[in-house]
Amino acid sequence: MIHKDTEISLNLAYSEAARREHEYVSVEHMLYALTFERKVQEALFACGVDIYDLRKDIETHFNAFFNETKKTQEKPPHPTVAFQRVVQRAVQHTLSSGKELVDGVSLLIALFGEQESFAVYFLEKRDVSR
Repeated sequence: MIHKDTEISLNLAYSEAARREHEYVSVEHMLYALTFERKVQEALFACGVDIYDLRKDIETHFNAFFNETKKTQEKPPHPTVAFQRVVQRAVQHTLSSGKELVDGVSLLIALFGEQESFAVYFLEKRDVSR
């Protein structure tokens, strides 16, 4: 149901949150991880996005915001409700379009449903829209 590369990206989002000792895996972690997926890179390049600059903004966000919310126990990070909604939207969109596999581009598109997120802000700042 989820493309192999996209599954790797989602695992990377979790790993990145755990490495940074964040309590939650957010849509910003998802966007950061998706920037390493080839199809997502191609889509962002087509929109004129400098991937390295985007990653730098997200990392700055992690350092400024998430360091205040580091986990206090040795538990793996939990996905936020927004993270879960993005995955659900991507699955629904993929199934309704007759496809069988959710890919990174589907997740990227589904991210735009989270208008109040920094992930969407970082994309819109670069003139990327759904």
